[in-house]
Amino acid sequence: MLSKSVRVFFDENHNIKYGLNSIDKNIARLWTWKGKYFGYKAGQQLWAYDGRHVGIFVNEEVYGQDGLYLGEIYKGRLVRNKNKLTQKNEPFIPDNITIKIRKFNDISSMMVMFEDFEDFPEV
Repeated sequence: MLSKSVRVFFDENHNIKYGLNSIDKNIARLWTWKGKYFGYKAGQQLWAYDGRHVGIFVNEEVYGQDGLYLGEIYKGRLVRNKNKLTQKNEPFIPDNITIKIRKFNDISSMMVMFEDFEDFPEV
């Protein structure tokens, strides 16, 4: 299986500037609730910063390639709602394109984690 590497550049607002060609330009960098840099959302796809295609978004919820709930975006951060761990969506085959971007620094964590939530998993 061949993969294609693409260089991605961001502007000062963390939005894609150029480098993706045919890939959706609607990209947002994402951190976990605890402040660890995870990767980015491109369209309805979740990518780890190391280039792995790890999930598909359905609204604000993200599901892994096996269709199981991974987590969601809450207040701009990736979290996991423990009450949704049994939710499923259609499985998907990850794209074989590799879109690596530099790992951005971790940032401060959000306030205290809510009772039914935990930090987004490392996948």
